[in-house]
Amino acid sequence: MFRTVKTFFLYIVLISLCLISASCASSKTAENALPVHKIKVTITKRYTLLQPEYLLENLSSLQLIDVSYKGHKFSAQVFVQADISGVYLTLLNSFGTSIGELEYTPQTISFKSAFFPVHINPAYIIADFQFCYYDAAAVAEQLEKSNLHFTIETRDKGTTEIRRIYMYKRCIEEIIRKNHYVQIINHYRNYSYTLQEAAE
Repeated sequence: MFRTVKTFFLYIVLISLCLISASCASSKTAENALPVHKIKVTITKRYTLLQPEYLLENLSSLQLIDVSYKGHKFSAQVFVQADISGVYLTLLNSFGTSIGELEYTPQTISFKSAFFPVHINPAYIIADFQFCYYDAAAVAEQLEKSNLHFTIETRDKGTTEIRRIYMYKRCIEEIIRKNHYVQIINHYRNYSYTLQEAAE
């Protein structure tokens, strides 16, 4: 049944597993050791992932993720670690046990899990992460290569930042950041999710 899922989005896979099945038992790995990683922002527009050095600030926190896709909702915890050495995401179940680990370094990108399909492309997850947390000028430069436009708007005396990706006049994706809260809305693929730093 996983064949019907748009598996290049971890979030969609999570929803499908929650609603359909979580019975996979064998360890599976999706890995790409090539130095250049590209994803499709739209059917014809591509984005090349930036190296970890473009991260604006180091991150190390437990986040609560709430996902919405075509009327379905899913919540989980994810531990985020990111610095100039790479990005590391660990998805946790309700017992605090890892059910998926994503790693992105200058040399490789991989997603390992005993619960998710082997053909998940982790580059799509990292792309959303970069749109949100990476240097805006560097992200914009990469997007412009495919004639996609990246804008930044600040509100509330600079405490709220809104990043948007446009294809001509159409907004493809919108990212809202404020304090320890992030909301990502992908208008093109009809999904959204929020990340809220968990209370200590």
